[in-house]
Amino acid sequence: MSYKPVYKVINQSELALDGYTWRVESKSRDGYLVNGVDGDHTTLTFQRVDQAIREGKCTVISPADAEKRKRLIEFTGGYTNINQAPPQEQRNARARQALVLAMEALEREGEKLTERFLDHLIIRKRLYKEAVAISGDKRLFEDLTIGPTQPSEIEPETIVPKGRTLKKLMRNYLEFDRNPVVLINRENKKGCQDPFAACRLSEWQVRFVTYVMNSYFSPQKPKLAIAYRDAQSIWPVAENDAVNGLTYPSITTVRNWCNGISFLARELARLGAKTARLKYGAGATEIRALEFGERCAMDQYYVSIFTNNEGLAETKVLKASEADDDYDETKEFRVWLHLMIDVATRMPLAWILSETAHSDQTMALLRMATRDKTREKQRYGCKQDPAPAAGLLLTNADNGNATRNGRVYSAQLGSGMMIQTGRTYHSNDNPHVESMFGTVQFGVLNMEDG
Repeated sequence: MSYKPVYKVINQSELALDGYTWRVESKSRDGYLVNGVDGDHTTLTFQRVDQAIREGKCTVISPADAEKRKRLIEFTGGYTNINQAPPQEQRNARARQALVLAMEALEREGEKLTERFLDHLIIRKRLYKEAVAISGDKRLFEDLTIGPTQPSEIEPETIVPKGRTLKKLMRNYLEFDRNPVVLINRENKKGCQDPFAACRLSEWQVRFVTYVMNSYFSPQKPKLAIAYRDAQSIWPVAENDAVNGLTYPSITTVRNWCNGISFLARELARLGAKTARLKYGAGATEIRALEFGERCAMDQYYVSIFTNNEGLAETKVLKASEADDDYDETKEFRVWLHLMIDVATRMPLAWILSETAHSDQTMALLRMATRDKTREKQRYGCKQDPAPAAGLLLTNADNGNATRNGRVYSAQLGSGMMIQTGRTYHSNDNPHVESMFGTVQFGVLNMEDG
């Protein structure tokens, strides 16, 4: 007498039986014809499979369930259960699940959950209170990252993201059969995860980015997306890069390269020199210079250094009666910083540290500004290129002793420079170089080793 199976097992289903996985290929009179993961072929009788399922020793995974599991693993990065995720991600998922349940409660009340509706702060505050009530945990959202929205200190409800993110969370939650593991944070896994590989472009990719930038920085003023798309149509991926799995740099990378160029240079390229001068020249805005070397600002600053050779602060409090003029390693070290910058690009043209401030240092400053500085780049291991040798059109300095003397003035006039002298103790006459001194002292000299 033939046996009729109790449980329905369709073809291509997977049977997890006794720690081994079998795939059902077809059925015969005696049972299921199955293949093992190692290529084994056998027949599992209907009685054995039914008994194993009844006793909980066999799990049946249908093709639809297997496909869902595969999609779930790809979406979450390997997680199928919320308990597999790190503790912080479990808290994030629970808080987001509470928000989704609060949205469903709002929907049952007759509200239409559109992105614009969920953007309103009053609705997000309502979802916050409802989620806390559902979870029963008043500290549900404490120290969490729910979305891109940054919470306000006085309004913690603003941690709830806006409508687009909320709809995305709800859509993923319902699409994967209400499995909370899909609510863990996966936005930080986008793109290349290797920080060195992400910042390193191949030679072909650099040429592609340069071509897009040259197209973008033109008087025709095309949109970056159009220039990027046009470049893709005429620049095929190099064979070596295609073999290594590389493709076109993203438009975000191209945009970051464009933003690395100064604002004034971008405007000159897209507007033209005449229009840019009319728009940003003297009398229009506070931009003092448009071209490299057109206007250079120099000044001196008495820098206080409180760090030792290891970059550690070495200071102590002294009473006035205990202080003396003898220097030791526990007292501050003061030195003059002579600095010259190009106003148009804000690049440092020359810099000198000395124990005094007089004309010799100013002459050395002018010589450094007008020569190549590759030697300094190699000596200090700089990653970026220094400013090239500049032909100075106008120099602006205060009325201090280091710059107000015949020796310096004659050298400047003999080199074809124009001289503009500011007032002593009036920093607003030369604001561009004065504003750098605070950052240089407290952000560089007092924090860097040596």
